Amino acid sequence: DDQMYGKQVLDILVEKIQGTPSDNIVVLLLGYEDKMLEMIRNQNPGLARRFPQEYAFRFEDYSSDELRTIFTRSCERKRIKSPWKVTEKAIRVLERQRSMANFGNAGAVESLLTAAIAQASKRLQEKGNAE
Repeated sequence: DDQMYGKQVLDILVEKIQGTPSDNIVVLLLGYEDKMLEMIRNQNPGLARRFPQEYAFRFEDYSSDELRTIFTRSCERKRIKSPWKVTEKAIRVLERQRSMANFGNAGAVESLLTAAIAQASKRLQEKGNAE
């Protein structure tokens, strides 16, 4: 069971991390802020003391311009030509996704590109079968 395994991992972390300045250990907990806060509050009472919120790093979602750059570079890496209109449509889709919970930033760009490639491939196959 994944939840039980996750709890065991957190219990071991709490046991190993004393939070004293002489400790030579770094632990990064990464995830969506609301889910991370819930986990820290509810999974193990020692987590909140060992991971104080005033020291947490919080990263803002990418701006539309940053998403455009990521999209364009991803297309270039995959050798995909994306006309300006297509790129702008993709950015509008990503902007809508950004307003939803658990937006994946660069991961959302990759998911969108993967879906677009799959759709294009499907259309090409259907076109080839029709001829």
